[in-house]
Amino acid sequence: MSLVRSVYKILLILLLFSEAAMADRQAYIFGYGSLMLSVARTATAPDPDDVHFIPAKLQGYHRAWNLWNRKLKMRVAAAEPAEEKSINGVIYKVNEADLPKFDARENPKAYQRKAVNKSDLSFYLDQDYQWHKNLPEDTNIYIYVAIPDTTPAGFYLSTNENSTDKKIARSYLEVVLGGCAEIDENHRLNGVFVRDCKASLGIAGYEIDDDLASPKYSRHPKALKDAAREKAEMLDDFYNSNWARYLKQIRVELKN
Repeated sequence: MSLVRSVYKILLILLLFSEAAMADRQAYIFGYGSLMLSVARTATAPDPDDVHFIPAKLQGYHRAWNLWNRKLKMRVAAAEPAEEKSINGVIYKVNEADLPKFDARENPKAYQRKAVNKSDLSFYLDQDYQWHKNLPEDTNIYIYVAIPDTTPAGFYLSTNENSTDKKIARSYLEVVLGGCAEIDENHRLNGVFVRDCKASLGIAGYEIDDDLASPKYSRHPKALKDAAREKAEMLDDFYNSNWARYLKQIRVELKN
């Protein structure tokens, strides 16, 4: 029994060490859609304390509105390989321990996380070329790309699908465009980043569903604000109605 306990303790220590190491290890994500907007991105996981953001272009991909969210009934954007094209976005640091949270956000049945070829990146700011040069060889920069599954279980839309009955939700589109504006403003790019966003947005030919009265996309600032207000009201009600009674029941005495 003592041997079993010893082995168990060793395994537990190794597991804790592994989790701590993973929490310290960092990777990067190239965000080109809703991940560009800070309030939408951090709804999934907080940015690391030492996070910094690198506006960039990635050659060999384009934005395509090629995924259908059946639950929310809206088209969403996904990167797709495309020669001679590029998309712009922001590279940001994440803790490797948080990658599963982003995988779940992007839905592993709709998006695949894959490492980008670092040589396909270019940058808006001169200092970021030096950052790129100093990046350790084993550091990954990930992008989420569409999984081209056109079976009934898939989320992928073939090019011949009727766009008139599968619309882009304005709430989602605003988050993408708001992220473009935030990056442009924060990095003083004088409209260059926004211009590239619009040029590579790819929404021509699709209808827009004006859903702002009740946003379909839960990470739209209005939806986040409404959810925060609802939670704040719940906590306020709990504190005012229950908290003092609970403390009284267990006879907690608060001392100065």
